[in-house]
Amino acid sequence: MNRVLSLLLIASSIATFAEAKGDYIEKIVHMYNVIYGGSLEFNQTKTKDGYSLDIKPKDIFSNNRVDILVDNGPLITKPSLSFAKAGFVADGNISSILNKQIVNFIQKDIKEPIKYKYEGKLSFTGELDETITISPTHRESSSNRLNISKVIATSSFDIDNFLGEQSIKIDNFSYSNKFDAIDINISGINTTITVDQEPIDDIMLFSKYSINIDSLKYKSDKQKTMVNYSSKVESAIVRVDRELLDFKNNYKIEALDEPSITLAKGIKESNIKLDFKNLGIDGMLELLKMQKELNQYNKQMHNAKDDVAMQKAILKIQDYTNKIVPLWNKTIIANKSRLVVDLELIGIKKSTLKLDLIYKGKPLTGDAQNAVISLMAQQLNLFDGDIEIELDSSLASTINPFAIIALEMFKNKGLAKVDNGVYRLKAKLKNGKIVINGKAYTIAELAKAIF
Repeated sequence: MNRVLSLLLIASSIATFAEAKGDYIEKIVHMYNVIYGGSLEFNQTKTKDGYSLDIKPKDIFSNNRVDILVDNGPLITKPSLSFAKAGFVADGNISSILNKQIVNFIQKDIKEPIKYKYEGKLSFTGELDETITISPTHRESSSNRLNISKVIATSSFDIDNFLGEQSIKIDNFSYSNKFDAIDINISGINTTITVDQEPIDDIMLFSKYSINIDSLKYKSDKQKTMVNYSSKVESAIVRVDRELLDFKNNYKIEALDEPSITLAKGIKESNIKLDFKNLGIDGMLELLKMQKELNQYNKQMHNAKDDVAMQKAILKIQDYTNKIVPLWNKTIIANKSRLVVDLELIGIKKSTLKLDLIYKGKPLTGDAQNAVISLMAQQLNLFDGDIEIELDSSLASTINPFAIIALEMFKNKGLAKVDNGVYRLKAKLKNGKIVINGKAYTIAELAKAIF
């Protein structure tokens, strides 16, 4: 009896799967349209063996479609033998899907065609795992040389809630030009995009992005000595609560040898934290929606066939520009939104700049021009908060010799302290004035106190 029930359940599952096996294509296309936020547009057409995928915009991709073979489960043989809802494969020359201008640039002096290979697998639970591989590029002429190692892009996303991760890896990129004596070599390039919260109104608002470069070597006719740096960039938009979000950014640059440290004025490592805190979610969503519409009108303006069509597009753009004003008030919120900066420069000693400022501006009204005028009028009252500076005297003199003179003036007037060759200054912004050692100054009063 149990065996009969099991067989019936299996048969029922297969029948249900057979009925719904095509619905995932629409879901996948919709997912990528949301992830790329309109910068790319995907449209699919059913073919005998699978689907043709049309990728826009046309300024990057050609009118040729990418033909994707679809192998429906539950047992698939492509890209490999396994149990899955579906498997996908595609391959060909990059030149077949890019527009002519890009193809002409790529193929000029190229040694062999650049090929792509795509493999995807959709699990029964809706997890889409994909890999795109682009073959190495070797381009060489009498004046320049370009080499790009194999590019590997992998991703894993849930096609129902769009949560997942995408990464791109390039082992090496090198370029040289004999005329300018330029020689660039970049190794260990890794980028990652992580989506850990579902989109809102089909807008991918909350995500994390990073790009790492292990080594960037560079020299030219102006920079005779080869220098070598590593870098890391991280950005994230994270939800604070139902109404607010934080936009976080971290940057790191490290000089990897003595010539690079010398070029960087003695700075071995730079770390920058730049956070925009407590921004309005509704305002950000409306700004992103408006940006999509603005992109369409910009295209209309550039593609206008007569003055009337161009004028209509220009008026629409102006109208949308003015709509930014109320959205500013919904995004940058008085007494909530904050700017946090933490800059660290490591040389012989460490120098730092720290800002923690809260926005105090009055709501903006009128059109965009009036809003800018209002911001300029409020500029001394836009923020309250703390400022803290620690500056190594040797670094200050290297960057700008006059900086030491200014710092000495601050010290002599009791506005700054010096400890072991490091100048230290603490101040507050409060109601349009600068507060140092408990005393409030206007800009004019501070200049008078120093000089």
